Amino acid sequence: MKKRLLVLFITIAFTVSSIFTSFANSEQSKTISTDVISSILIDGKSIDTSNYTIDSNENTAAMYPLRLIAENLGAEVSWDNTRKCVVILYMNGEISLTPDTKIVTINGVDKKLSYNIDNKNSRIYVPTDFISQILGARVSLDSKTKTMSIQKPSASLETQVLSESEQKIQDNLATYLTSLELNRNFSGQILVETDGKIFIDRSYGYADYENHIKPFNTTTFAIGSVTKQFTAAAIAQLAEKGTLSYNDNVSKYLSNVPFGDKITIHQLLTHTSGLFNITNIAELYRIQPSEMTFDKLIPMIKDKPLDFEPGTKWSYSNTGYLVLGAIVEKISGKTLGNYMKENIFEPVGMKNTNISYDLDQKIVEAKGYTGYMDVVPESLDMILLNAAYGAGFLCSTAEDLYKWDLALQRGQVISKESLSKVFSKYSETKVIGHYGYGWSLTTGAYGEEISHGGNTFGFTSDNAMFPDKNAHIIILTNKGYANVVSIKENIIKILNGNIVTPLKERGSYAIPSLELTKYTGSFKAKDFEVNIVNNSGTLMLNLPGLTSKMVAESEGKLYSRDFDIELEYTINTKQEVTAIVLQVFGVRTICEKSADRTYIKLTDEQLKKFAGTYEIKNVFEFVVSVKDGKLTFQADGQPSFEVSPLSETEFESLLYGVKIKFDSKDTPKECIIYQAGQQLSAYKLN
Repeated sequence: MKKRLLVLFITIAFTVSSIFTSFANSEQSKTISTDVISSILIDGKSIDTSNYTIDSNENTAAMYPLRLIAENLGAEVSWDNTRKCVVILYMNGEISLTPDTKIVTINGVDKKLSYNIDNKNSRIYVPTDFISQILGARVSLDSKTKTMSIQKPSASLETQVLSESEQKIQDNLATYLTSLELNRNFSGQILVETDGKIFIDRSYGYADYENHIKPFNTTTFAIGSVTKQFTAAAIAQLAEKGTLSYNDNVSKYLSNVPFGDKITIHQLLTHTSGLFNITNIAELYRIQPSEMTFDKLIPMIKDKPLDFEPGTKWSYSNTGYLVLGAIVEKISGKTLGNYMKENIFEPVGMKNTNISYDLDQKIVEAKGYTGYMDVVPESLDMILLNAAYGAGFLCSTAEDLYKWDLALQRGQVISKESLSKVFSKYSETKVIGHYGYGWSLTTGAYGEEISHGGNTFGFTSDNAMFPDKNAHIIILTNKGYANVVSIKENIIKILNGNIVTPLKERGSYAIPSLELTKYTGSFKAKDFEVNIVNNSGTLMLNLPGLTSKMVAESEGKLYSRDFDIELEYTINTKQEVTAIVLQVFGVRTICEKSADRTYIKLTDEQLKKFAGTYEIKNVFEFVVSVKDGKLTFQADGQPSFEVSPLSETEFESLLYGVKIKFDSKDTPKECIIYQAGQQLSAYKLN
C-alpha cells in the first residue's frame, strides 16, 4: 500500500503511543530453579546430558552448558586462544563471547547482555535467554516433567562454499545487517542472492516482541502490496487460457464497479484507471472484519468521481487490484486465495504463503508493530489486510518469495510471452520508475531492477529482482511503513564492493533545560516545513503527517526512536541555529531556519464562541473548549491539545502540524482542518 496519510487525531494517537508499553531489543531473564530440569529435548529428541550439570548464577537462575546445547543445535564450538574467547559458528554467522563478561559479539557487532557469561570448571554456562535470543532457538520449560524443549531454527538456504571475495561480501553483509538488528532493532527476514550464490538467508529480531519470540525462516510476514504481482500473474494465467482479454472492460465481468464500462483490465493492472483509492477513505477503517467482502467494499467508492479519465494518467490505486481480485474470482469460481494456492503457491512449492487473515481469523504468524527502535503492537493490521484483498492480503517468507521469483523468471508460472507483458514499461510514474503489471521497473546502482514494495499497518516488504546481475534482494519486516529502501541500497553498495559502516549504538545526551529553546523553531525546505517544539521539556518534531518525540544523541544532534529520523543543527559563530540537516527514511534535506511564529491575543469571551462538539461526518466527533486562556481540541479517547490563534478565525498547532479555520468568529457552524495535505470539514453539533 502507499503510505497512509495520518489525519487529525490519528497522528496524535501515533505520537503518544510511546507513553504506553513499548518493546525494544532487550532480554528478560527468567529465574529458574536448577532442580527443575532433568532432561533436554531438541526437536523432540532427548540429548545425552550425563557428562554435564545444570548450574546456577548469582541470582539462582538456571545456567546450561553452552557447548552441549550449541553443538546439538548444529553449531561448531571452539576456543580461540589468541582472543581468549569462545567462538561459535552457526547459521547466523560467527558468535564470540568472553567468559565472565556481559558482552557477546555477533558478526563483529557487540551486544550487551543483562546476565553474565559464567565460566565454571573450564565450561561455559548460559541461561535460556542466550539459547533463544542469541542462538535463535525456541525454548519451553515444563516443570511437571522437568523437561526443557528446544526447537531448532529452520535451516538456511545460504551457499556453503564461497570464494575468498564472495566470503568477504557475505561477512560485510552479515556485519551490517547484524548492526541493524542490534543497534536499530530491525526485525524480519532478509535474503540476498547473486548469480546463484545465496549470501544471506537469515531472520532477525522478534516475530513477537512481548514474548521475545524470534522469527524462523519459515515464519510468515504480511507482504502488503507485493501481493499485486501475484494478482497480476493470476490475470495473466486467465488471459493465456482465453477467458479474458487485457482490453476487456471491467463491466464485462462485474456490474457493481463504478465506471466499469470505461475502464479496462489493462488500466487496472497499470494504475491508469482513475478509480479513487479505497484505502484513502477513513470509513474503511471502521468496518468490521465480517464485512470485509468485495460487495461491501466497492460501494464505498460509488459516489467518488474518477481522479482522471481512464488511460490518461498514472496514480497508484489499491482499488484497481481489489477489482482485479474479484474478476479472478468471477471467472474461476474460486476465492482469490484458493485460486492462488492451486495455481501458483502449490505448483511453485511455496509452502509458507497464504492469505494474512480470513476475516477475523489470523493466519500470518509474525505480529505487526508500529515504530522503529521502540515499537508498539499494531491494532489495525487485521482491518487493512482483509480489505486490501488482491491489492495486499498475502503473507509469505523471504524463501518463498525467492522461489516465486525464480519460477516466474523461468516461465513456470506464466509463459515467457505473458512475462514480457507483465514486465513491460507501460506507465512513467515519476515516483517508482515505470509500472508494468504488478511490478515497477527502474535502473539503478545494480542495473535493471524489477521490484515492488509493500507498506501496510504493522508490516513492510520489498521483493526485488536484478536481471543484469541475476540477483535477488528480499526484505520483510513486521514494522509498518519501515525504511527498507535504505537497507536495500546499503546491501547493493556492499554487493558492489563498497564499504558500508556498521550502525553504532545510539549515544545519549541530556540537553540543559535552559538550552531547550535554542533547539526549537520552524525550518523550511523547498516543499515542506519542519517544526520543532518544546513540549514540557520534551522536544517534538512535526513533519507533514508525522509527529515524533526526539532524543538527543549528542550536542546538536537528535534522533527519533519511533521513526527512522535524525537531524543535526547548523550553528553559526554567534551560537545561533541557522538550519538543520534532516534525514528522514534515508533522504537527506537541508532546512533553513525561518522567522519565529507570532500569534494574536484573543479573550476568553472570543474563544468561547468556538466551543462545542463538532463532527467530521462518518469519521469521529471532537470537543472544542477553552482552558487557561487557550482553545483546546479533544477527540474521544484521545488527549487534548492546544491551538494558537493566527487570526480571529484561524488557529494552529505546531506540535501536530494542524491548522483549523472556522467559518465565523461570532457564530461558527463549521471548521476546516488542514493537515498533511488533507482537508477535512467538521460541522458543529451543539
